[in-house]
Amino acid sequence: MDRPLRVAAIHDLSGVGRCSLTVILPVLSAMGVQVCPVPTAMLSCHFGFGDVVFRDLTDYIPRALENYQELGIDFECIYSGFLGSEEQVDHCLEFFRSYPKALIVVDVQPTFCESGELGVAGGNAVAERIADYVNAHRSEYAYIATTQDWHIEPGAHWSAEPDFVDTWPKHGAAGTLN
Repeated sequence: MDRPLRVAAIHDLSGVGRCSLTVILPVLSAMGVQVCPVPTAMLSCHFGFGDVVFRDLTDYIPRALENYQELGIDFECIYSGFLGSEEQVDHCLEFFRSYPKALIVVDVQPTFCESGELGVAGGNAVAERIADYVNAHRSEYAYIATTQDWHIEPGAHWSAEPDFVDTWPKHGAAGTLN
């Protein structure tokens, strides 16, 4: 291959808050990976701040996939993060089916399900749909990786009065389900 590894990063873009595409773009780029963002939503800041400006980009996801296919663009990996609805899950699964070399699922974890420490509405449904897909299509992928917060010694990351930029409520503690 005479180009860098290419990843379609299906995730939200939050303006403030050290999360989402703002974090993964520089990390993967520093690793020499070409990151191709497929934003699911634009947010002024992440939901931990409470009231945010939110623009849903559900309709963009299938159009981006169609364009990539028309242009013959190939991806070695599909990375998924925040998916805000079951319709977005469907679109993400279509990316997975279209590029079945590797699958990385990010941030689909108990912490973000309704009963989790940082729960969001619809988190259970999203996690269930992704788990069902992975279980049904396991043999179609060369490699499947999932991630989860696993804080061993979080230091100042946790706070009783979090600012949701540098500090957060306790979540993802090593050895717990969340």
